[in-house]
Amino acid sequence: MGHAGILDLPACGVVVVALGRATKFLPYLSSDKEYVFEVVFGIETDTFDIWGNVLREAPMSFQETQLRDALQVFLGKFQQEVPPFSAKRDGGKRLYELAREDFASVPNRTSEVEILALRMLEFSPGSFPRARLWMRCSAGTYVRSLAKQLGKNLGGFASAGFIVRIRAGRFTLEESQTLEEVLNGEEKLIPVEEALSDFPLIIISDRFLSLFFNGHSFPYSATPDLNMFFRVEDRRGNFLGLARTIGKSFLKAERTWK
Repeated sequence: MGHAGILDLPACGVVVVALGRATKFLPYLSSDKEYVFEVVFGIETDTFDIWGNVLREAPMSFQETQLRDALQVFLGKFQQEVPPFSAKRDGGKRLYELAREDFASVPNRTSEVEILALRMLEFSPGSFPRARLWMRCSAGTYVRSLAKQLGKNLGGFASAGFIVRIRAGRFTLEESQTLEEVLNGEEKLIPVEEALSDFPLIIISDRFLSLFFNGHSFPYSATPDLNMFFRVEDRRGNFLGLARTIGKSFLKAERTWK
């Protein structure tokens, strides 16, 4: 078994899990993610969420329009702070392991992320305002870090409240199953070819099968963009894997089902 991205401890929602040979295709199943989450302003914690130890606390005052403007700053690619309580590794140890031993010794780490869309769903003013937000972002984006930086940009502090991942790649919360359902034997497995159905389909003739499975390039009549991925089947409708364009009118196996 394998997964296409875990969730932070306070978060819930979609986790893509693959079984057996399907684990080879996990990198292609969860390219971007969507979240609905809460930001609590005026509070800073060591975990960047409201369940951590409070480091600083002070009331904040700002207008809803200021918050909307502040959200626009995060759109695009940027270097994001990695929370000290996270699964990133440093010297062979997870950061959260280092943080539990000595919080002050955790190294400052950043990673490049991309936020594709970010908008406010609800705003509750007060001494410690709260906001409910929706975000679409690249894999590896930390909601907790965004909450902290948002508070800083508005002249104070902030921590994440609830975090719900509502989509991972093509998989949504509505079609997900709970752990209880899986433990009760009620799991509904999705065939890997169906999971990859967002990729365009090509059918290759039998004479190119050995080239595909042995990692050699083979001709294709269309002229798609370079590095474009295709779901591959043979003429009998059997799923073979993924192929990638490597030049004009040529494809090569990216991952095989064999």
